[in-house]
Order: sequence, then C-alpha cells, then structure tokens
Amino acid sequence: MLDPAAYQPSDAVLAALRKVDVIAIVGPSGAGKTTLVNRAVAQDPSLHVVISDVSRAMRPGEINGKHYFFRSKADMLAAIECREYVQYAPSNSGDIYASHVENYATEGYAVVTLWADAVAPLRALPFRSFRTLYIVPESYEVWQQHLRSHEFEPELYRRRMAEVVRSIEFALHDARIEFVINDDLDTSTTRLLNTIHHPSTISRHEISTARSLLESILAKLKHELREKA
Repeated sequence: MLDPAAYQPSDAVLAALRKVDVIAIVGPSGAGKTTLVNRAVAQDPSLHVVISDVSRAMRPGEINGKHYFFRSKADMLAAIECREYVQYAPSNSGDIYASHVENYATEGYAVVTLWADAVAPLRALPFRSFRTLYIVPESYEVWQQHLRSHEFEPELYRRRMAEVVRSIEFALHDARIEFVINDDLDTSTTRLLNTIHHPSTISRHEISTARSLLESILAKLKHELREKA
C-alpha cells in the first residue's frame, strides 16, 4: 500500500477539487465531533458532510451510504493504486478510511471529519478554500467520561491516546486552527455555525479559553499515560 504521506490523487481528481470549499473538523476521540457536525448540518443547508469509504465491517446502527460507504479492503487498495481517492488514512486498528471527490459538494461547504495527522496532506491539495476547526472538550473529566462509553480495549486505548497527544499538540502549534469549545450541545452547535460563517467575530477570550482547556487536557493525559507506562 502506498504511504499516505506520499499519496497524490490523479490529475482529474485534483482538477475537481478546485471547485470545493472545505471545512475540516478535527479533535480528539470522544470530543463530540460527529454529534456537533450532524446537528450543524441539520440546521444549515449550506453544509454537506463528506461520506467516506471504510474497509471495516459495519457496526450496529450504522447505515451504508449514510455513515460510511462500506467497501472491501481489496477494492479500496485497488482504488488507492489508481489514485481515485482524494486522500486516505489507515486507522489504529488497521482499517482504511478514504474519500472520493464526488462526495465533496461544490456548493456551500464540504464538511469532513479528520484525524489531525490527515490535515497537512489534505491542506496541500488545491481546494478553492480549506479551513480547520478544532473541537475542544469542556474539561478533561467530561472528555474521559465520553471516552469510557466507547469501551476501548487497553491496547487500542493506548494507541488512541497517543493519537490524541499528537492531535492536541498539533492544534496548539498550528497558526491556522480555529477553536470550537464543546460544552452545552445547543450552545456549541451555534458556536460551530458562527465560527464557520462569521469567524471574525470570535473573541480573543474564546480563543484563549480554548487553548487553556487543551493545555490542561494535554497535561493531565500525559500524566495519566506516564502513570500507566
């Protein structure tokens, strides 16, 4: 399989991307990215979720074509070799996630949920515009409660937390990140929509609060990982 960092879409795919405005939603596992995006999309017809292909099996409650397009790993590897995808990324569990250019809306905003590791390769593509919004949990304790509901196996949890450390460090050091704190769902949905459509109205206090929350979460997470090592 091609290295995701070295992957380059075909010329036809690259040409199509020039008509697309992307809103990338990033944040740690358990931050509520999917919930916030679904609520925002339900309220705003200019937002269109990019539905990705995935090589894993369908989970209970998932619907093919609504949550993901479920493909065989062999078919996805063949599409990667032919450079048919916009981008792809292997998950911690070894499954493949990837997106087709036809799933990126050319009207309004194409909204894609990403791991932080996938932001740089996607930013490098010739989209008409590309913005990165980072979902910030309201506290370390509330975030951990959400994580526990996922019931990760210990090894998968360790890998996920290593990814979270990279994710938060990326957010704290990237000058183009826009922060959205996820506390009360109604307020946070409004906050997300406001950030998308009126970014200049976001106050320095909100930005400072988001950064302080992430710094606190990162410090506590690193302490936890050291304790478990």
